[in-house]
Amino acid sequence: MLPLIARLLLDAQASFLAIADAMPAEARDDAPAAGLNTPGWIVAHAGFIHDVWMNVDAQGLTGDACEPWLRAWFRRQREAGATPIDAPFEDARAALDRVVPKATAFIESLTDASLGSVPDFEEGAWPAGTTVGYLVARDIAHLFAHASELNVIVTLAGGPDAGLPGRMTATRG
Repeated sequence: MLPLIARLLLDAQASFLAIADAMPAEARDDAPAAGLNTPGWIVAHAGFIHDVWMNVDAQGLTGDACEPWLRAWFRRQREAGATPIDAPFEDARAALDRVVPKATAFIESLTDASLGSVPDFEEGAWPAGTTVGYLVARDIAHLFAHASELNVIVTLAGGPDAGLPGRMTATRG
């Protein structure tokens, strides 16, 4: 059976996708209130991090393996500094759709032994000894945190509360 932490990551990924898809069309590209990011920025950011942590770092690959649209968006964001840059929701969501199948295949391949492994990271990416299991745990927290951020925006736009973390069907087994 797939390790519990891997099943929890599948649930975090599914919750993030569901709440992104629940975003009302009229709320997708505008910040709903001062201090909140736009839904497009949230999806681009969470999608990029999910891609890097699961499809690149956890597999010991280089940054060139990142999804191209998200990699280009991240480079522009890094150049802009702390000010969030534009990320059209539909473009970010399409990029996430390209990330998820690879991430899902990797997550579904995890074993107790592989969670304890230490991949070869690009220099400076993580402290020495960082395990795949740590990246999985961190990705769970990150996806649920940003799913919650999207949920706030959905409810501000009049949509239903997602009731995060949801049923967690993969975790339940």
